[in-house]
Amino acid sequence: MTDGYYSFGNQSVEQYPIPSNSIATGPVLQLADPLIYAMASFFSQLLNTNLLPRFQQEAEACGLTHANLDNFVDGYGVAQTIVFPLNEQLLRANDFKFPLLAIWPVHEEYLNLTLVYPATHRYFKVAWILPPLSAPQYNRLYPFLGLASKTILAYGLQGYDPKVSDVSVWQTNGIAFGYFHNASYEPYEGTSGKANTQAFFPTVEMEISFVERNQSPVVANFTEFTGIQDLQIDLYDGYAPASPIPTFIAAPIQPDVSITSCTPATGTIQGNTLVVIEGNGFNSLGTLGPSSLTFDGSPAAAMNIRSSTLIMAITSPSPNFPVYTGSIGPIVLTDNQGNAYSLATGWAYSTP
Repeated sequence: MTDGYYSFGNQSVEQYPIPSNSIATGPVLQLADPLIYAMASFFSQLLNTNLLPRFQQEAEACGLTHANLDNFVDGYGVAQTIVFPLNEQLLRANDFKFPLLAIWPVHEEYLNLTLVYPATHRYFKVAWILPPLSAPQYNRLYPFLGLASKTILAYGLQGYDPKVSDVSVWQTNGIAFGYFHNASYEPYEGTSGKANTQAFFPTVEMEISFVERNQSPVVANFTEFTGIQDLQIDLYDGYAPASPIPTFIAAPIQPDVSITSCTPATGTIQGNTLVVIEGNGFNSLGTLGPSSLTFDGSPAAAMNIRSSTLIMAITSPSPNFPVYTGSIGPIVLTDNQGNAYSLATGWAYSTP
């Protein structure tokens, strides 16, 4: 069977093709709901970039660490992102990674741009959730609830943060920010511990809305998702691509990271030298691979962030190996956002 037949009351029978299989590839969420996918990715990056390293420092100071709570992830402003609402039965301290970001749709309104071209105004709840805290911990971390909502408000209006990307995420996805309606500070109820005892999760919950691509009346990539080829879908773009958003932040804020010394400061051009790098703020960088650290342009063979002030690494061969050039170059550490921190003339390759 290749065709499906549908009739409506006494109307004539219409014939529609049924796709043999879906030709779409990629995450279902990205295909079926590109707006919430873009929001989840961007807001997660925003909070990780702007709340750190201060959130990490304050969490450590009051004992909120992975060592004390298995499901708390050190060095992140958002450890896990979900796209569904939570209730007391679902929210358990041992089921999610914290800090937790939850985003879900609440309702939709359809706006007629013309008689045949509608746009969709979608309302969402966005919640940044911490694990159950003691009174001293809550007192110390409470200000970050407000900072999380202000971060999303400040950068969410245009979908642009120079520390995260070079363009507006909203412009790239063909959507426009609607409104930041409100933010409420009310802990979520859930359970904690093996006995599933009642617990309260400090939370800031925001209600925001977006004007989305015209859906006519299905998702914008309905064709790619289902394989049906003959459905005409026009897009409504909330931004004018010919008018790019200017850089409206003159001084991007980078995490407070620095490299102060490297011991030893020289090593053979053959590599395999164990070095100790000292500095500040290393814990705020999250998980980094060896290629994030270079010695005179040569990526490290191995690297381990031991603490906020200590990195241990093993050098790889000189980029000029086996030729010895006698050059002295910088040690450069690059984070996941592309921010680079260096120690000028910090490393010299020596003869074997």
